Amino acid sequence: MAFSLHFGQVSDFRWCAEVLEDGFEERPALARKLPEIWARLIVEDALTMIVTVDEKTGQRAAFGAGGIVSDSFVELMEQAATPNLAVRLMDRELEQGQQKYLLRPKEIQTLNHRKRGVNLCVVHYSEVENRYTADEYRVIRDKAVHALLATQAGYAAKRFLMEFYGEQDLAFSKAFGVDVISDYGHKTWTQPPRAERRPFLAGLSAGGIQEKWGSPIASLFSYVEPRLFFTVTQQRILVRASRGESDIQISKKLGIMKSTIREHWRAIYDKVFQATKAGTVKVAGIATGESGAGRRPRALLLQWLADHPEELRPVDQRYFERAASAKR
Repeated sequence: MAFSLHFGQVSDFRWCAEVLEDGFEERPALARKLPEIWARLIVEDALTMIVTVDEKTGQRAAFGAGGIVSDSFVELMEQAATPNLAVRLMDRELEQGQQKYLLRPKEIQTLNHRKRGVNLCVVHYSEVENRYTADEYRVIRDKAVHALLATQAGYAAKRFLMEFYGEQDLAFSKAFGVDVISDYGHKTWTQPPRAERRPFLAGLSAGGIQEKWGSPIASLFSYVEPRLFFTVTQQRILVRASRGESDIQISKKLGIMKSTIREHWRAIYDKVFQATKAGTVKVAGIATGESGAGRRPRALLLQWLADHPEELRPVDQRYFERAASAKR
């Protein structure tokens, strides 16, 4: 009963589209476009996808994806009379000239602080049905939860939103820490969905977490302000390096020369070194008085960043500088 995780890549997309339901079974044309949409969203850092693999058979068992959504999308879903959150998001990605509901890093950075905040969203989640035992599905789901917490931690979260299908998951959603926002008025439907496919919109706001402490989702609302303020490019390199990608892979994905990647690493190490020297942060293995990138182990820096995900999230440094000046 061993399952592993990897970040979604092009070779996964067709399978993910085939197992995905949540309204796409009624929109086959849109479903066929999903691999193309996902590829663009991942390149633009607007979507993070995780795939769960059965280590015994090598088969994919589940996948999930998440991103940051606009306030207008949250309002739309909270007022919606019909489900299919992901369909709405993907439809908008295809509309020309329309403001997208899934936000890109430049949009996120203007919102990612305590006074405004961002909306975290589970965009997709699907499991292969009728292949595993109940205990195995619990392991798969547990890994999905941990992946969600890892990829969406570090933001100044004000709202979390997700959609799930099936009354059997009501207990899970409660333990997870979210509140059911809507069942989409199922009693008024001409043909109510089966219990195992009944849709629910669920979520949690920053104002409601006092009663949720101890639940998995509450940890996403524990915001710590960044101190290093890496540039967007530096963050993109660090995020990919934290996933185990080599400089060659990062260079190809970001379209940046390998020599330029090395220059960014030197700038990253210098920034951490200076912050360590000033006492702003303390990264194990990067002691004051050292010089040269070769003496600053990458693995130790990435390990430190795993505990400080706020350093990898888009932010507007000028906002924090103005806030600090106002306090003086």
